Order: sequence, then structure tokens, then C-alpha cells
Amino acid sequence: MVWSSETTSVVDLIGGAGWGSFGLAGLVLAWLALRYLPAKDAQIKEFIEVMAQQRQHFMTLLASEREACLRERKELQEQFHQRNEDLGKRVDLLREGLLRLWELKGEPHGHGGAPFDPPREPGRG
Repeated sequence: MVWSSETTSVVDLIGGAGWGSFGLAGLVLAWLALRYLPAKDAQIKEFIEVMAQQRQHFMTLLASEREACLRERKELQEQFHQRNEDLGKRVDLLREGLLRLWELKGEPHGHGGAPFDPPREPGRG
């Protein structure tokens, strides 16, 4: 192969014989090694730090929401139990009133009514 001035200038432009020369390839490699890659590493580190901060913030929000939900659930359970107790008391009062009415209905009123045994348990009798 014949080396001419055109091929020599192209070889010099793309980096010559070695990577450490000051040709275009050497400049690109130097730019990659000294400028781009360290900047990319810093960018990746910053991204990881931001993700860690966001995760921590999310976990804090999640914990506070969980606590709020647990408090609300406890309040609702207390309300539910209180309502059930109130309804149970009302049902007991109504049952006593109905039993009293059954007893009054079973008493003789001068017409010779037969003794009557009212049901003691709901749904039976």
C-alpha cells in the first residue's frame, strides 16, 4: 500500500498509530474519560440520592396514612360496638314490653280465659 499525503493526514486526523495521540479519536476518548463519564457518574449518583429521598418521603407518608387509617378504623369499631349495645338494650326493652303484653293478654278478664305461656325466646313458640 502506498502512503500518500492524503492518507497520512487522514491517519493523523483519526488518531494516528496509537490511542494516546492527539488525533480526533484521542480527543474523543479523552473527552469520554475526563469529562463525560465522570459527569455521568455524578448524574447517576444524584439520581440514586433523589430516589432514596423520594422513597423515604413516600414511606413517611405511607406510615402517617396507615396511622390515620388505624385511628379511623378504631373509632368506627367503637361507634359500631356502641350502636350494637344501644340496639341490644332497645331490643331487650321491647322484648320485655312484648312479654308483659303477652302476660296481660293471657290473664283472665272475667271471661274465663285459659292460662297462656308466652314465648321466652325469639323465633320459638
